[in-house]
Amino acid sequence: MRVGNSVILSIALFLAIVYLVLLLLAVFALGAWAIAFLYFLGVHIICFFIATILLWNGKAKGNKTTLYIAAAIYVFSFIAAGDPDWVINHIPPLVVGVLVLIGTVLFKNGE
Repeated sequence: MRVGNSVILSIALFLAIVYLVLLLLAVFALGAWAIAFLYFLGVHIICFFIATILLWNGKAKGNKTTLYIAAAIYVFSFIAAGDPDWVINHIPPLVVGVLVLIGTVLFKNGE
């Protein structure tokens, strides 16, 4: 199944890349505390990175199955974000996952 070029998927990809860049900047800025940061958010970051690669690949090839898998991994990344008090790490995977799901469902083949 193929999906056309979508503005919603482009926005989701842009937001995902911005969030990953901000996470990497935070890791480099923490210095010695980076190991603790990665210990608590490692699974979240890995899942988010994999889902972003799948989003990019699914968007480039127009593959709906890959986009659905990316949305599912974004939801898992939301769950793996750790402590519920760290709201800032829960919002981006949820927003990007919903955007990917909406962008995949709304657009029919060839549009």
